Amino acid sequence: MQGSIYCGKCGKRVDEGNCPQHPRARFRVRVGGVMRRIRSREEAERFLNYARHMIDEATWTPEDYKRANPLLVDALVKEFLPLKGQTVSAHTLGCYDRWLTAAMRSWGARTNIKDIGYREIEKHVLALKGSGKTRANAKNGLHHFFSWVWKAYGRDRLQGVLMPDFPEVSFNLAFRDTLTKEEQQTVLDELHRQTWDRNPRIWLAVFLLATYPSIRPKELRGILEEDMLLEQGFIRIRDGKVEPKLIPILEEDAALIREIRDRAPRGLPALHFFRGCGRPFGHSLLYRCWKRACATVGIEGVCLYAGTKHTTVMALDEHFGEKEIQRSTGVSTNKAFQRYYGKKPDRLRKVYRRARPQTAPGTQVEHYSAPVQVTQALENKRFLGN
Repeated sequence: MQGSIYCGKCGKRVDEGNCPQHPRARFRVRVGGVMRRIRSREEAERFLNYARHMIDEATWTPEDYKRANPLLVDALVKEFLPLKGQTVSAHTLGCYDRWLTAAMRSWGARTNIKDIGYREIEKHVLALKGSGKTRANAKNGLHHFFSWVWKAYGRDRLQGVLMPDFPEVSFNLAFRDTLTKEEQQTVLDELHRQTWDRNPRIWLAVFLLATYPSIRPKELRGILEEDMLLEQGFIRIRDGKVEPKLIPILEEDAALIREIRDRAPRGLPALHFFRGCGRPFGHSLLYRCWKRACATVGIEGVCLYAGTKHTTVMALDEHFGEKEIQRSTGVSTNKAFQRYYGKKPDRLRKVYRRARPQTAPGTQVEHYSAPVQVTQALENKRFLGN
C-alpha cells in the first residue's frame, strides 16, 4: 500500500500510536513523492488515506503538496503582477496589488488555487468595505487574475479543473449635477476674470477640460512643456500611461496656448506646463478655483469634472452621434458613457408631444403656477438624472 507514517524526530516508521522513543514528536507522512510534516496522528492518518484514494483514482498531483508549488496563491500573485505591469499604468497596477493582497488575507497566501471556488470568492467580495462599485472593481480584478492563471497553467497543471464562477455584483452609478453650455461659459468667464492676471494657465487648464472631454484633470496636471506639440497640433499625455495618448487640438487653441506660454520665460522641456510660482498645480487647485467662480455667479453643487467633461458631453449630444462622441471622450465602457449621453429632456418632450393623444372634449385643466421660490429651486438643481 502506498505511503507510511514516520516519527518526525528519529525517522522510524510508526504504524500505530506515537513513536515509543519520542512520544511528543511530530509525524512525517511520505506518500506519492510527497513528504509532509503533521502535528497529530489523526491528521496524519487522514492525509495518508486521502492521498491513497487520490492515487487510486489517478488524480494525485504531488506538486500541489510541495512547498515550491507554483499554484499557491502567493506564488501566482508574484508572477502575475509584474506581467500585468507591462500592460497597465502604475495606478492600475497598484489597484491590482491592493485587490489581490486583500484576497490573500481572506483565503490564505499558501492556499492552492484549486481550492478556491465560487463560495470563497463570493464571501470575500461581499465582505469588502465600500460601495457596490468598489466591490465590482475588486471582483473584476480578481476575474482577470483567475483568467490569466487558467490561460497560463490550464494546459498542464490545471488540466481538467474548471475555472470557478464569479458572483454578480450590482451597483448604481450616481449622477452628478451638470450645467448647460451657457452656464459653463458664464463660469469660465468669471474664472477668467478672477485668475487671468494672477496666472492665466489656471483659466487655460479649465478651458481645455471643457473643450476636450478626453483630457482628465489628473492627466492635464501631468503635461510637460515638451508634451505641448503645438506645431503638429497635438497635446501628448504620458503621465500614468503605458502608451502616450495624443489629443488633436484646434489651430486657434494651439495659438492660444502659445500666446499664454510666451507671456512668461520659456520653461525647460521637463517642467510641468501647468504650474505656478515654479511648482506644478496641486491636485485641488483647479477644483478650488472652479468652485470659487461658481459661487460668484450663484451656482452650487457642480464639481469641476461634471461642470466640464459631463456638461460638454451632454451639449455635444445635439450635434453628433453616440459613437463619435464616445471616441472624443476616451471612455471605453458604455456604462460610464451612457450616464451623460442622451440625457436631453427636450428631445424626449418632442417624442412625448408626438405620442400624446387628444384630450376628451370638455376636459379642462386648471393652470398651476408654482411659487417663485420653488421654481427657482428647481432651476438651480440642474440635475437631469431623474
